Amino acid sequence: MHLTTSTLRTAVAAAVSLCTLLAAQPALAGERTYIFRSVEDASTPPDPAVCAQASFVANVKLGGSLWWQQTSPVDARVAPRLQRRIGKATACVRINDFTFPTALDKSPNFYVAFDLPAGHFTAEGICKIISNDVPVGMLIIGGCALKLTSWPARFSGGAVSSLSVLNPFRQPGFNTGSTYVLQVYEADQPGEEKEQHLGRSMEITELVEAAQP
Repeated sequence: MHLTTSTLRTAVAAAVSLCTLLAAQPALAGERTYIFRSVEDASTPPDPAVCAQASFVANVKLGGSLWWQQTSPVDARVAPRLQRRIGKATACVRINDFTFPTALDKSPNFYVAFDLPAGHFTAEGICKIISNDVPVGMLIIGGCALKLTSWPARFSGGAVSSLSVLNPFRQPGFNTGSTYVLQVYEADQPGEEKEQHLGRSMEITELVEAAQP
């Protein structure tokens, strides 16, 4: 194949542009994951200033303490006893129906601020009620998918997910609380241990919509 001078110049210009773009990219970000539990706690009342930052008007405000919990090395079961307090949180919730139906509200309805050893984080997003009758009636199980809205300077953003129990009717034997997974990204530190990769198994199939009659 014969390349003209014009084609070569175009190819060189494209290569230079690509190199410039790659050089301008920030350093690779390292994934940092924190797992902790929140428990409703009278010693850490909700902070009204936190809820004022939400994009919605909250009608339920919760204060909680944050805890590290130990898991079994055999089956990963979480120990029921709280191990060590590591911080505090304020959660702000908008509940439109206090019968707690299991329908998804597509509007942001949950805002939270965490004070952790790693710093101050806030996040907002949507929570879905999964169950309102397990193991007893009107004990609420839900899950949240939240995007970080603020974080310490060394990070570049991330997300929070949770599995939560809400006990608004004071069913005996159950706490209001959540297990949170906080995933954030920061610049890799030299020599820091990397997560082990076990190979790829993802399969992707393009979906084709059936033609309408």
